[in-house]
Amino acid sequence: MGEHIEFFQSNGSSLGATNRPWVEWVNELSAITYDSVYETLYFCDNNHENISIFSYKLDPSKDLQPLLERKFSENVEGIAFDPVIETLFWTDGKKKSIDWMSLMPGSNPNRISNVLLNF
Repeated sequence: MGEHIEFFQSNGSSLGATNRPWVEWVNELSAITYDSVYETLYFCDNNHENISIFSYKLDPSKDLQPLLERKFSENVEGIAFDPVIETLFWTDGKKKSIDWMSLMPGSNPNRISNVLLNF
C-alpha cells in the first residue's frame, strides 16, 4: 500500500493527502465508504487483530477511531453509511448477513452491532 491517501473533488482537483501513521498498517482493506455530510471515511481492514471497522474524520487534528471490535469469524465485504439516520451498514461474507450500527450521538455507547438480514 502507498504511503498516503489522496482525496479528490468531483471535478478531479485534489483536496490533499493524509500521511497519518495508521496508513502504514492498513494491510487488507476490504471495504470503504465516505460520508460527505460529516466528512468521515469508514473502512474495514480484514487483517487487523482487534478491530474490524474504523472511522477517520477528514481533519488533520483527528485520529483514527475504532468502531467495531473484531469477532471470531467475521469477513466484512461491503460497507455503506446512511447520513440521514446516521447508521453504518456492512455485509459479512462468513455470517452471510447484513449488519448495522447506529452512530447517532448517545444512541450506541457500547458500539453494539445488530443483524438486519441473513441471506
